[in-house]
Amino acid sequence: MSYDQSKLPNLGQLKRALERAQALTSEVAGAAAAAIEEVISTDATQSASGMMSAADKTKLDGIANGATKVTVDSSMSSTSTNPVQNKVVETRVAGVEAMLGGLALRLSEDGGLDIIVNN
Repeated sequence: MSYDQSKLPNLGQLKRALERAQALTSEVAGAAAAAIEEVISTDATQSASGMMSAADKTKLDGIANGATKVTVDSSMSSTSTNPVQNKVVETRVAGVEAMLGGLALRLSEDGGLDIIVNN
């Protein structure tokens, strides 16, 4: 098999093209690495993203140290360990008072239950 040398690119041109491609690849990789480093080493603020979004930073800043999520029940339950809304307790107490007629129930200062006779 023979090749027409005049139709083949110049070896020097090929070498320069390869070197330029390698340089571009290196530049792109370097730029990508720098961009990644900037993101992972930048702290987020409420107005600028960093390791998290600015929206997430704002939300996180609104949570007090040591805070925990509390689920408040909207109805009485014999099995739940969650706190119950005050209005639910008040409604239940009012219902019991109505059943007792002239008696009223009130929580005492020591946490007990006082029964009051209404005249």
